[in-house]
Amino acid sequence: MVSKNLVTVLVLAAVIIATPSVVSVAFTTETSAVTFFETIADSTTISETWKGPNWIVEASRIGTMTGDISGDYTSIMRLVRHFKGTVEMLVIIQQQFTIDAAFGGYLGNLYITLNYRVEKPSTDLVVKGHWAITGGTGDLVNLHGQGNFTWYVEGSVQTRQFDGQVHFDP
Repeated sequence: MVSKNLVTVLVLAAVIIATPSVVSVAFTTETSAVTFFETIADSTTISETWKGPNWIVEASRIGTMTGDISGDYTSIMRLVRHFKGTVEMLVIIQQQFTIDAAFGGYLGNLYITLNYRVEKPSTDLVVKGHWAITGGTGDLVNLHGQGNFTWYVEGSVQTRQFDGQVHFDP
């Protein structure tokens, strides 16, 4: 007489052997610090409208990211400029990036949302904001992350820097 436990083990072994194996990339779930930079190649205005004292601009941009996350990108930017009389007081920007990206040897598209604001714009300023990965494809489908954005403007020289943390969810 065969024991019930032995039958269970044999059935489980048969199921495991009969199940086709799936090859997958083993991602680490450890958090990695990242720094990458944006270089704008071209910007095209899609629309401009006035709503009261606010000037709303939508534009498309193309460019390149370099650093820990790298690749060419396209983006849609919505910019709202708030005026008090003729003085520009505040600019709020949201930008949606699609990056044909590489990160740590993995490839795919990354979708990143960036939000930032400029108070009392001037020639020399530092703008701060926040970015977050909202999705991905290919090897980057499970990459998640967020961080800080800093835009340094000194005369005609601009540096657009992203710093933060990313990790793969299993």
